Amino acid sequence: SMLRRRGHRHIVTVDLEPKASVLSRLDDNVQLTLIHDKQSLGGFLDLTPAVLRRNFRLGYLDTMKAFARLNGEYYSFRNEDYQELLRRFGFETISGLEQAALIYEIDRCCIYKPDDFINEIRRKRTEFQMAYEEKRKALKIEHKLKALASGKLRVLNLLPPLQLAFLMEVKAVARQNGTAQRLPLRLFAAVDDAANALSQLNGLIESENV
Repeated sequence: SMLRRRGHRHIVTVDLEPKASVLSRLDDNVQLTLIHDKQSLGGFLDLTPAVLRRNFRLGYLDTMKAFARLNGEYYSFRNEDYQELLRRFGFETISGLEQAALIYEIDRCCIYKPDDFINEIRRKRTEFQMAYEEKRKALKIEHKLKALASGKLRVLNLLPPLQLAFLMEVKAVARQNGTAQRLPLRLFAAVDDAANALSQLNGLIESENV
C-alpha cells in the first residue's frame, strides 16, 4: 500500500463494513491495527444527530477494543470485568449472552459491569417472556409447537425476541421430557446460541445461589 511504500510500520485502519474486508496480509515488519464494528452502523447519508452520536460513541468503544483497553464482541467491558465474566460463565456462554443482548436491543453504547450486563439481560428476558405469554394465543404458539414436533414447521414468523422465547420453551420441554429434539437450524440459527447461553445462565446463577 501507499503507507507501506512511504515507510510507515504501524498502520491504523477503520473498516465500516459489518464484515471486515481488510484481508490481505502485510509484511512481517508492519503492524496493522484494525478498528471495526461487527454490526452495521447505518447508511453513510444518515446524518441525524442521534445516529451520529451513537456512531461516534461506538467508534470510540471499538477503538478502545482495538488497542486492548476494552473487551467484548458486540458489547464493551473493562478488561478485568470481562475476565470476571469468563471465569463465571466461559467464553461460549458470554458470546451467546451478547447475542441475546443484541436480540433484546440492549444499548451497546455503555461500558458494562458484569452484574449490570447480566441483570439487564434477565430484565429484558422477563419483559419479553411476559409479552410472549400474553400474545401466546394470537401467535398460535400451540399450533407452532405441534407443527415443529411433526416436522411440518416451515416458517417461524415471530420477532427475534419472541423467536428466542419460543426456542427457550422448546428446549425446556425437551429437557423435562428427557428427549433431544432435532431442530431445523434454518429456523433458529439466529437465536440458538442465545437460547443455549440463557439456559446456562439460569443454571449457573442457581448454583451460585445455593
